[in-house]
This record gives sequence, C-alpha cells and structure tokens, in this order.
Amino acid sequence: MRYLSPFFILLIVLTGFSCKQRNKTEKNSNLTEPCKTNTEQLQTNPYDTFSYTAYNDIACFIAGNQLHNKESFLSSYFDNKHWKNYATQFSSNWNTYNNSVISVIQQWSNEHLVYGDTIFYPFSGPDYNYLNAFFPEANYAVLIGLESAGSIPEPDTVTTDSLANYLDAIHNSIYFNLKVSYFRTKSMKNELNSVSLNGTIPMIMLFLNRHGKEILNIHPVEIDGLGNIINTAPDLEFVHDFHKEFDNGVVFTYRDTTDSTIKKLVYFSMDLSNTGLKDGNLKLVENVSKNNTVFLKAASYLCFQNMFTTVKSAILNNASQIITDPSGMPYMNLRDTWDVTLHGEYSGPIALFSGRKQDELRHDIDSLKPARLPFKFGYHPVHWCMIVANRK
Repeated sequence: MRYLSPFFILLIVLTGFSCKQRNKTEKNSNLTEPCKTNTEQLQTNPYDTFSYTAYNDIACFIAGNQLHNKESFLSSYFDNKHWKNYATQFSSNWNTYNNSVISVIQQWSNEHLVYGDTIFYPFSGPDYNYLNAFFPEANYAVLIGLESAGSIPEPDTVTTDSLANYLDAIHNSIYFNLKVSYFRTKSMKNELNSVSLNGTIPMIMLFLNRHGKEILNIHPVEIDGLGNIINTAPDLEFVHDFHKEFDNGVVFTYRDTTDSTIKKLVYFSMDLSNTGLKDGNLKLVENVSKNNTVFLKAASYLCFQNMFTTVKSAILNNASQIITDPSGMPYMNLRDTWDVTLHGEYSGPIALFSGRKQDELRHDIDSLKPARLPFKFGYHPVHWCMIVANRK
C-alpha cells in the first residue's frame, strides 16, 4: 500500500477548504456556480472567431464612410464619382450635426443621467441615433416602431446610371431626422419602403456606422409565446451571406471600434395599440420594461389615448426608470408616485397636439425653473422638456 505524502494531504485539505469557502461566498451573493477545476474549458464567444465584413462594407457605403476592406465586393463603387460626391456632402453635414447635437447630448447625458444596461425605446422607428447619444454605455436595446424591418441593402445591384438617385434617396430619408431630431411616421412609409431602401434596417446600419460601431452580424428574430426574443433560422446565424429574409424583427450585433464589448440592438415592427399588443408581444413589452430604463421621445401622445392603455400600464408597472418628453408618458402618471426630476422648459404642445396641454407640468416647471436643455428634444421647436422618473 502506497502512502500519500504529508504535503499532498495538506494540498487536498486546502483545496477542499477553498471550494467550501468559495461556495459559501457565492451562496451569500446569490451565485450558484460550483467550484471549477483547472480542467474545465472556458466557453468561447462565437464572435471572437466569426469574421464577415459585408455588413460593415454596406454600412460604410450608405453612410458615406471610406472602406477599410480593400477586398470588398463593393470596392469599385467607392471609386464612383457619384459616391465620392455623396460621401463628401454627407460627411460635412454629419460632422456639423455631430458637433452641434450629438456631442452636446452625450456630454449632458454623462453629467445628468444614470441609466441601466438595457434600454427599451417604444415608438422609436429606426432612431439609434438619439438612443446612442443618450445611452452610450448601454449594452442592450429594444426598439419598436410601425415601420417594417425591411432588408439589408444590396448596393452591388444598383447600376451606375441610377447610383446618384439611390444615394439621394438615402440622404432624403434621414435629412428631416437630423434637422428636427425625430422621424415623421407618414413620410417614413414612403422613404423607408422604396425599392432601394427597404425598411428600418438600412437607416440603423447607417447610424451604427456613423457612431463608430463595427457591425458583426444582422439576423432575423421573432417573439415566442413567453415574450422571449429568439433567433429565426439559428442555423443561418453565422453564414457568410447577407441575403437574409426578415419578417418583423431584426437583431444587430455590434461593438465599438475601440472596444471589444459586444452589444445588441433589437428592432421589431409592432402595433403597440391595445388591439395589437397581445400574447407574446405584450409579454415582450413587460419583459424588456422590467427593472429597466424606458425611453420615450416624439411619441405622438399615444400613451394619453384610450387605445394605448395596455402598453402604458406595462411600462408603468414594470420599468425602474422612465425618461420621456411631454409627448411620451403623461406627467400626472409620474408626478406623485415616482421620484421625478424635471429638465428644460415647457410652454405646451405644438399646434398639431393642441389638446394635450399638461397644466401640472407647466406649473412645476415654472416653479422649479430648471436649466434649459442645450439640445432639441421632442416636438417643440424652441422649448424642450425632459422628465426623468425613477421608481420610488
């Protein structure tokens, strides 16, 4: 019979003690992972090895940014004079806009907002632009609008003769948004459902690219009966082919070009009225609102209407934080039951929504006299107001 050396016995005892101490600590911090041995393998993130540049190449093309991948199937298009003219004009307009609006919002947000890792942005359309300006540190976001998800653009199918018109369509699709800070639902029905630019996917790709993001993947998603977001055709998630079919949902997987943190943005085309918000769709809204930040901007006062009481209740009952302009969530639903901070000025709604005056909001703004917001927020051309409500 062979005897164990005293040193080996001591090593076994110390190892067992270490595991017990670790499990005890983890139990106290609500962690249940067992003590690992050094033979266990770390799970590899598939995006550490997945490399497919077509999504970025297309995003660079429609965003007017220079192509870094010289082997791209689109290389010749970046030498076209129409694209070069478009890139010069778009870059000039974007730089002006970025310096005067986006940078100002990001600085203000960094000084005044504390938010969670997940942002739910209903009635958003493809507005990743303001989402990232206000919440650059968030890693997960769900956007919902009436506009279709659409499809990934195929610029390689555009003839040389029609390229100028194609690029003009892109510029026109976002011009109004950059000017007034929100999308117009009626105009988007035409602009985002053309042959050249179909749905919200192209606009989100453009904004991701202009905000310095590397698009790793774009894939269709759907909602199950429990409100979970699941991949459509999961076997095709990592194929090297951007010709995918999208129904109502899409997920963008991306990261900052200066950071390895992988982030996700989900967009769903969905009717949020009481008629459309049922079953899995309602569960989704409850799930993504639960203990998270809900962002509402230029929301057409829909949560003031009897037709949208379901989504309104789902947000109020589940969110830990609501950040809204006066058109998003009624101030009276937040004033007395939430911890509310007011920013900016309020002089009432624009003429289109003249029946949506909020006297209590005006009274409190006039009494508190908070500092003016240094950026456009909501519908009003001059007086911009933000309501930040945290659950008590």
